[in-house]
Amino acid sequence: MIYTLRRELDHALLEEFFYLAVYCPPGNPPYPRSIVELPELLKYHKDFGRPGDLAVTAEDTVTTGIAWLRLFPENDPGYGFVAGDIPELGVSVLPARRGEGIGGELVRLLEQAAFADGVRAISLSVNTDNPAMRLYARIGYEVVRVDGDSSVMVKRLK
Repeated sequence: MIYTLRRELDHALLEEFFYLAVYCPPGNPPYPRSIVELPELLKYHKDFGRPGDLAVTAEDTVTTGIAWLRLFPENDPGYGFVAGDIPELGVSVLPARRGEGIGGELVRLLEQAAFADGVRAISLSVNTDNPAMRLYARIGYEVVRVDGDSSVMVKRLK
């Protein structure tokens, strides 16, 4: 597996991985792909490469996963917003490759790169039923707020 730090990403690629990251509870029909174009979700992947954007990709013969960070302003926060200087984390791994440790490695490498850039904390929002919540807790993210069926988690970087 080759892991690569990126400051820009192809929009179609990030949009595809963002769609894969949108949690759909078991037993529910899959969301239509157009869900990623909703304004509250579009801001997570559109025009990636602006100041503060940072990503790590995992690739073998194809891209198998992406972890990315994006800052949001206080007047247009994301679901996991904590502060304007704390970026939100997104992570997505191809369904066939989940459970191989790729997501955890992507996050670890992204945290290292973010810390080197001066980032001192990362936030995220995760559905409380999403199995990924266990991964985030295991690697040091702590719940700071519960919003309905989602938890906002933060990790202080060292």
